[in-house]
Parts: sequence; C-alpha cells; structure tokens
Amino acid sequence: PQNNQDTTFVYAIKKSPISSFATDLELMIYSITDSTIIINQDTSNIVVPGENYKYNISVQNKGPYQADSVKLTHTLPDSVKFISATITPVSFVDDKLIWEFDFIEPAKAVEIEVDVKLSEAVPKSLPELLSEAEIFAKNDSTLNNNRVEDIVTVKFKEPPPLKQQLNLSIRQIAISDT
Repeated sequence: PQNNQDTTFVYAIKKSPISSFATDLELMIYSITDSTIIINQDTSNIVVPGENYKYNISVQNKGPYQADSVKLTHTLPDSVKFISATITPVSFVDDKLIWEFDFIEPAKAVEIEVDVKLSEAVPKSLPELLSEAEIFAKNDSTLNNNRVEDIVTVKFKEPPPLKQQLNLSIRQIAISDT
C-alpha cells in the first residue's frame, strides 16, 4: 500500500443459538395395563372400560449440564380420568397434566407414575387411546426426543350371546301290535 493507506479485515462472528451450557433432555412414556394383546406380531397394552391403568413417564438429562426451567406436559386420551401421580402436577386443565421443575441435573432422571381410569361409557368409536407427552427446557439443544406417544387398545366387553328361538314340534305316532 501507499503512504497513509492500509487494509483492515473485519470478521463478524455469529454466536450459535445454542449456549455453551446446552444439554439434552430425553422423554419416554409407556403404559402399564393388566392385559396385553398381540395383533400382527405387535404387542399392545389393552384396557377394558371401567378399568384402572398407569402411565410411566421418564425425563432424563443426557447432557453435560443441568436442564433449566423444565416443563413437562402429558395429555390424557379422551374418556380417561386422572386419579393421581407420584409427583403432583402444578396444573391439570382439559385432560392436560403439567409439571414444572426448576432444573434437572446432568445424568439424572425424573420418574412419574400417573394413575388413570378408563370411563365405563367409552364410545365404541374410540378403539385406541392416544396419550401424548412433551418436554421443554430453556437450554435443551436436541428437540427430536422431546415428544412421545403411547397407544392403549380398548377391549370392549363382549355382549352376551343372543338366545336362539327354536320352534319345536312334537309328533306322536302310536303303533299297535295287532
């Protein structure tokens, strides 16, 4: 360069939206019923109208840092009534249970067992019960393992067999020896 001239390079560094304290929460849910059924080589939990059953929900921090401001939502299926949970939800509105945790430490898990009851009056148009759960944390960097579903099959009671009406007629024939 000539006198009084210089070249300067300016670099803009874009900060990643994931902080250095990012972590990874993993969510799992499975139902626990008294009975199972095998359909096309797939095992499915089944429940009879009026029967109690459970959901086990597990939130595990698989990341290196604590998960902050954690919110867990579990949506119950139609015709399913909430009875209790091992950790009381902070809110229960419109079949939606909500838990909030200030943090979950690295390599730790929160386990919740939810007791529910299927209504006696469940409509026959509802052969499967879809339950959904979702987790959110302020610093969770991996979102593809934050939403899960579980399906329970409804086994409706068999109606009693129809009584068959039979028309019987008795005919007597007398045969004499003579």
